[in-house]
Amino acid sequence: MSLIEHLRSITQQSKDYDDLVIALRDAVVSARSEGISKAYLITQLENLHNDVHLNEVSQNAILDVWDFVHGFCSPHMKID
Repeated sequence: MSLIEHLRSITQQSKDYDDLVIALRDAVVSARSEGISKAYLITQLENLHNDVHLNEVSQNAILDVWDFVHGFCSPHMKID
């Protein structure tokens, strides 16, 4: 399963905003630990955010995780 497919499946399984942010963040942290670049992660998050089939809760959660990757967040949430 590709990264975007994995992230999309998370958005389909999680309906609660907080649970969705945590699950997406965990998946992105795991991808970073496997050596996937920040640039690639950002592209995949942007592609997923542009999916017209996602609801507003999922789109907002994706933007929050995008912020974590960019560092626009509290230091403890930043994804290096």
